[in-house]
Amino acid sequence: MSTQRISVPVLARRLAQTTLALVDTPSESRNEAAIVEVVAAMIDTRLPSLVEDDSLVYAPERRTGTPLVVFAGHLDTVPAQNNIPGRVTGGAVQGLGASDMKGALAVMIQVARWLDSELPETAIDAGFLFFAREELPIDASPITGLLEASADLRGADLVVIMEPTSNAIQLGCLGNLNADVTYSGTSSHSARPWLGANAIHSAIKGLRRVASSSANQFSVEGLDFYEVVNVTEIEGGIARNVIPDEVVCHLNFRYAPNRSPEDAEAELRSLLGDDSSLEIIGNAPPARVATDNQLVERLRAASSAPIEPKQAWTNVAEFSAVGIDAINFGPGAPEHAHRSDEMVEIDALVRSFESLQRFITAR
Repeated sequence: MSTQRISVPVLARRLAQTTLALVDTPSESRNEAAIVEVVAAMIDTRLPSLVEDDSLVYAPERRTGTPLVVFAGHLDTVPAQNNIPGRVTGGAVQGLGASDMKGALAVMIQVARWLDSELPETAIDAGFLFFAREELPIDASPITGLLEASADLRGADLVVIMEPTSNAIQLGCLGNLNADVTYSGTSSHSARPWLGANAIHSAIKGLRRVASSSANQFSVEGLDFYEVVNVTEIEGGIARNVIPDEVVCHLNFRYAPNRSPEDAEAELRSLLGDDSSLEIIGNAPPARVATDNQLVERLRAASSAPIEPKQAWTNVAEFSAVGIDAINFGPGAPEHAHRSDEMVEIDALVRSFESLQRFITAR
């Protein structure tokens, strides 16, 4: 079996070209059918084991006693901002989704092609998951259905979701609680406010503890996560001369991996006054901080990547919820995601690919 390495200039050119081709394939959420076909055509050395819900699963032949690692990435992007087609400029690929996360998809595709063409001796069984609708709320995610349909996914010892991390290994993720809090009053003419009760004024008083709260640090498995709660939307009032009788404020609470969803809801309620009603809109649980998974340490050793907390919510939580360890590791830079000038550095793509090569072959 071959252990040949691809030369860096050739690798860089292949990764840039693949990323650009993916960027130039529109794939806004719920419109991923075209890019599914493009990815399947690019991985022409094997057939997917599952094609379902605008997603692709590539399962390896399993070997007894060999761990299964699934490399995963989402196919969709946020809406375009006049950034299609893309271009290669200044050592980077620029365009919609370049950082989040078509550069990572290009790395996954090149890893799959390398495995099939070079047949290297490997220390893991490598699978690949390309999935849809990550940029939408969790109830649109296909991952639960894919897990039900694919025994290969359910058998993973580790899932590496290649979200933008600047090639750092990010463990765990925050829970993501969204809720509406409603304050009620009595409408009246604004010239005679004593005849009514101003719901907005009640909201200002009731949300004082939320507005004055600061980031709350939690150390989980040696990594520091920060709980934060914010008012992100507010709606109230019907006219400039009418005392409002209702105001609805949307709250977003990002909570630590060692807190349960139920505890998070109780914590949010404790910050609000008794004169409000709280409706939970969604509560995506956090992910386990998998510092004790030996495959994570092997990836760290192979990549020399720093270990960081994931100060956000990602799909790692969906795997964690069913007992599968999952982490984030990818070439994109978080600060470049969702921008009109979104980009991914070609050197970062090369580093990501070479790190996965070493991880897959390391013994």
